[in-house]
Formats: sequence, structure tokens, C-alpha cells
Amino acid sequence: MVRESSWFVRRLLTLVITASLTLGAFIACPAAAQPDNRITVAVLDFKMGDVYKWWTWNWDVSGGVTALVTDALVGKGQYRIVERSRITQVLGEQDFGQSGRVDESSAVEIGKLLGARVLVYGTVTEFNFASTGGIKIGGVGLGGSKARTKLSGRVVDAQTGEILGSIVGEGEETGLSFSLNTYRGISFSAKEFKDSTVGKSVEKAVNAFAEDAVGKINAASMRLTMDAYRPALTGFVAGLIPNGVIINIGSNAGVMKNQYFDVFRVMVVAGVAEPVRVPVGVIKIVSVDPNAAVGMFESVTSPVQVGDAVAKK
Repeated sequence: MVRESSWFVRRLLTLVITASLTLGAFIACPAAAQPDNRITVAVLDFKMGDVYKWWTWNWDVSGGVTALVTDALVGKGQYRIVERSRITQVLGEQDFGQSGRVDESSAVEIGKLLGARVLVYGTVTEFNFASTGGIKIGGVGLGGSKARTKLSGRVVDAQTGEILGSIVGEGEETGLSFSLNTYRGISFSAKEFKDSTVGKSVEKAVNAFAEDAVGKINAASMRLTMDAYRPALTGFVAGLIPNGVIINIGSNAGVMKNQYFDVFRVMVVAGVAEPVRVPVGVIKIVSVDPNAAVGMFESVTSPVQVGDAVAKK
């Protein structure tokens, strides 16, 4: 009886220790059981609009604004932000930006290069600083200044090139007048700049732009997450048109303009257990009806036939 009791106690202790170790490992590594399904967002360099250059020195306004917008977006929604250094490196290697090709027409290619699903890009449309009539403090007259900054941009689906929304951010600030040389050599991240009239107008514009962008990105993230749980979009070629096809699925099934579909032929091959999908082309959707859509050929490897299958890329 004593032996059986001892055996039971040892067995019970073994089970308790094993359960404790298992629980400890689970607590120590909770992230392993929860994959990161957030979308990836890349903020591209802002362009300078038709802005009067009131400063006489070399000042990277677009770079400074891009960095501030990127920082303002971090941690604000269900997405990851691509590091600016990686964006600069990748786009520099591909000669984007210098050629002026950074827009929705090149979004698909840029998205693939950066591994981003959503792109944010914009333009500095206003960046003004001027002296005003002056103000009085304690009976003492002081010169005044006024600064105004305005940013405009777009959020784009890097998989389809679809514009998900337009964004605007504006900021205006008045304060004491400073010599223009006060800003010489000061970066946008410096405290002196942030405390200045110009810096405060930039901060207001950036915060407004980022807040608008977060709403558009989060809406896109929710839609893309829902799309991921929908059945795969599949159909077949119902008709042929010059340089394109008509497929038998439309908006009722979730088809949207600018989506890409693979066109393939299903063949039964002797000795192969499963039917083989033979690629015959790629189409881009240009028009959508409730139960049909029109796709134009992006590439064709062999003549497309009525009855060929299509599936969303």
C-alpha cells in the first residue's frame, strides 16, 4: 500500500511539473501562437509643389515632411510601416522618383519591390513664411510672422493601383518675427525648428494629414482582411473581345476594377492524378457589372478560349 502511495505521489508531481513547464513556455512565447496579419504601409517621399522658395539655403523640405509624416503614422493603426532607409535604397536602385514615375500607375511595381500592400504619397502644396504688421507685448512693439503649410496626398492599394482615398493636412501659425537665417542649417527634427512659427505650422499640417491617412488605411485594412476570408474569386471566360475577355463573375462576387486575374486552362494529363492548370494569360479588370466583368490582356502565353478558367491573383 505504501509503495502504491509513493508511486502515485511521484506520478502526480511529474504531471504537475510537466504542466507548469508547458504553461511557462506558452506564457513566455505568446506571440508565436498569434501571427502578425497586419498590412504593410510605405510612405513615399513627398514632392514639392509650386512653392515659393523663401529660404536661400539648401533645405530638404520634402525629406523633412516625409520623415515627420512617417513618424506620425507609427503606432496609430493596424498596420506596419516600412523603414524610410529601405524605401530610399530600393527606389534608388530602381531609379524611381528621379523619373517621376511614383504614382498610382507604378504602385503595383513599387508595392512588390517594398513588400507593401498600401502606399501613401503626397505633395507639399504650401510652405510659406512672411513677416506681418507686428504685435505689442507689454507696450513694446515686436515684429510678427505668419507661417502656413499644406500637404495633399493619396492612399493607394499597391496590389491593384486603386486609389483608396485622398488626404489633406493644413497648418497655420503666427508668432514673433525671426530673421530667415534663424532657420539656416536647422533640421525638421530639431527642437529649435519645432518651437518656431514655421515648425508649428508644419506640425499641425502633418498631424492633420496623418489623422486623415490613418482613417483611410484602417478602412483599407479592414476591407482587405475581410477579403482574405472570402472564397477565392474564380470563374471562366464567357466571351472574347478585341484584346480582352468577358468573364462570368462581377461585383456581386466581389470583382472590382483594377484587379488582376490569371487565365488558365485545366487539362487532364495521363499519369497525373490531379488536373493540371496551364497558364494562358493575365487580365486586368477595366469594367464591372453585377454578374460579369471585362478584362483586358496584360500578357498572353497562348490563345485564350471561351471556357478557360480565371482566378484572382
